[in-house]
Amino acid sequence: MESSIYNIEVRLATNDKPYIMEVSPRGGGNRLSEMIELATGVDLITHNIKSAMGEKVESLKEPQYKTNLGQLILHSNKGGVFKEVLIDPSIQKNILEIDLWIKANDKINSFSSASDSIGTIVLEFSEKEKLEDVINNYSNYINVVVE
Repeated sequence: MESSIYNIEVRLATNDKPYIMEVSPRGGGNRLSEMIELATGVDLITHNIKSAMGEKVESLKEPQYKTNLGQLILHSNKGGVFKEVLIDPSIQKNILEIDLWIKANDKINSFSSASDSIGTIVLEFSEKEKLEDVINNYSNYINVVVE
């Protein structure tokens, strides 16, 4: 159990008794292991692979965060034909990566579940408060254009 962080999903039954649904050696979904590596330099994916192959894994310890990273999962609030993603110029320099899973003129759905996501944006800020502002008010900074 020293090769990674673990994701434990629990559900409460109607009698309030917790049931473990899943235990897995990953830090959750949405590229969390990659985000941890960008923020700390700790490569959980390599640790997991080495562990699965029976190789020695360096002992993990509490990581030291060296930056303020955030990831937005892109979606549209209306369905239609995707045109582009518009980003406010004030945060352009803070974008580390845009990963679009669609292209212009693809049909997309209005967001109702994770399967309606269209990509991700990774942001980096020197101030935690500015990152939180952009994450909490992303529609002021990022617009998915649909016709």
